[in-house]
Amino acid sequence: MDKRAKLAFEIINQIKNKIGKVKHSATYSPIKGYFSETDKVINSLMVDLIKSNFPMDSIISEESYLNNDSDYCWILDPLCGTTNHLHSIPFYSNSISLKKINTIMFSFVYDPFHNELFYSDSHKSYLNDKQISVSTTDKLENSIICINCNQSDNSSIKKNLLNLFEVLAPPVTRRIHIMESANLELAYVSCGRIDAYVNFADKIWDITSGETLIRTSGGKSMIYNSKHIKYDEERGIIASNSLIHEELLTLLSNNDYI
Repeated sequence: MDKRAKLAFEIINQIKNKIGKVKHSATYSPIKGYFSETDKVINSLMVDLIKSNFPMDSIISEESYLNNDSDYCWILDPLCGTTNHLHSIPFYSNSISLKKINTIMFSFVYDPFHNELFYSDSHKSYLNDKQISVSTTDKLENSIICINCNQSDNSSIKKNLLNLFEVLAPPVTRRIHIMESANLELAYVSCGRIDAYVNFADKIWDITSGETLIRTSGGKSMIYNSKHIKYDEERGIIASNSLIHEELLTLLSNNDYI
């Protein structure tokens, strides 16, 4: 196994031992939402281990940024689903990806509450060592779709969210869910628990690991500059099991979402 992949597994093992022991405290910003002690502790754990083992690698994290102009760049989300975590809702994750130049070498999404580790080696996807694949749902009307509420620019997001509900509401789909941990929701698409994920304002650390899992488990994804966001670092993503992908893209395009 690649030495950086071994380090990623070691980081996940240390998160297992650490995350339940961190005090539930946080600050709140109307723009960025919650920043918790867990975000801080897990980010420090990840970054310190990477810097001590590969000091010249670059790091992009929700909580920090280190650009060494290296061919290797780690993309980290220390805690995806901070609001859920702080309210003891068991749906949050820790995410790690490694990019070499323009290629994702591997991705991890770890659900510490259920001790589920989703892993992609850039060829196949696994859940706790068992290979996984996307669902076989072939019609949008039978699909479970996840969407997200975004923290930044609430006035704009509220309008877009209400419109999106109207576009995707049953009977167009079977169900709409809002679960609020983007990488973990994408991981759920990769293992067939849900059929698609749609959001118009995710950050790179929110979606890189989950998007890799989808591509290597038979799904499809589209990352693009959304019409519905104002921030350069944000990107839209539409990801699915592939069978409903064109139907979903057509629906969203006809309603001016892409």
